[in-house]
Amino acid sequence: MPLANTVQINPINLNKNISIGIGLPFNSPSAFRNTYDFKEQIKYNLINLLLTNKGERVFNYNFGTDIRKQIFNQI
Repeated sequence: MPLANTVQINPINLNKNISIGIGLPFNSPSAFRNTYDFKEQIKYNLINLLLTNKGERVFNYNFGTDIRKQIFNQI
C-alpha cells in the first residue's frame, strides 16, 4: 500500500535523453518537436484524437471523433 506522501514517477521520465513522441502543432523551427515528458505526450495524443475527424486518417478510418459535427450541429 503506497504511503500518502509518495510520488510515483514513470520510468520513461527518468531518462531525459530519449524522446517519447512528437509534439503538436508543427509550427516550431523544425517540422517536428520531440517530447520528453509522459504527461505532455498524453496531452498531445488527446489533442490529435479530438481534432481528427472519423474517416480522415488514411488506412485507419475508425480513428478520430465526430466532435466537430456534434458541436456545430443545429439544435
